[in-house]
Amino acid sequence: MADLTTLLRNEAQAEISALEKAAQEEAARIVQAAKDQAASMLDSKRRALESQMQSGIVRATSSAHLETNALRLSTADSGMVRAFAEAQKRMRAFGKGNPDAYKNLLAKLAVEAAQALGQVEAAEVHPDDLEMAGQAFVSVNLHVPVRPNASIETGVRLIGKGGKSGITNTLLGRLERVRESLAPQVAQILNGS
Repeated sequence: MADLTTLLRNEAQAEISALEKAAQEEAARIVQAAKDQAASMLDSKRRALESQMQSGIVRATSSAHLETNALRLSTADSGMVRAFAEAQKRMRAFGKGNPDAYKNLLAKLAVEAAQALGQVEAAEVHPDDLEMAGQAFVSVNLHVPVRPNASIETGVRLIGKGGKSGITNTLLGRLERVRESLAPQVAQILNGS
């Protein structure tokens, strides 16, 4: 009977050892699966954070480039405005500093406008240019009344027969018409390229 008890005890002990071993193997497998899952989650989070960081860097770089370009354009635009304002100022001063050249210019502008208009009934010039314009028009055989018009600067406005049509031919008007086409060249000069 003692042998039977020992035999049962040994069998029970072997079964307990097998169960413990199986439990330990299952626990080790569960722990390893949890470690693998945690490592996978950490790796996934790290990649997501790196991706967010790269996106943030790209956005910040883009924003900095846009701001730099906006500043550059603003500066260029400011320089462009100043350049054209200076040109207008010099055109307005031209008549005062060069009366003979300005009288010839008024005559040429009037001839050009008369050729385009055909029959001329009257001419308009800035009030400061009345006397000079009268002399200039006579020198090119344009014998029409010359009236003051404060809105006409650096040139002439000719009125056609019947007063229904007219042509304005001024230095400032010409500058305005070519402003867009001159802008790239002015920008190059301002940028020193």
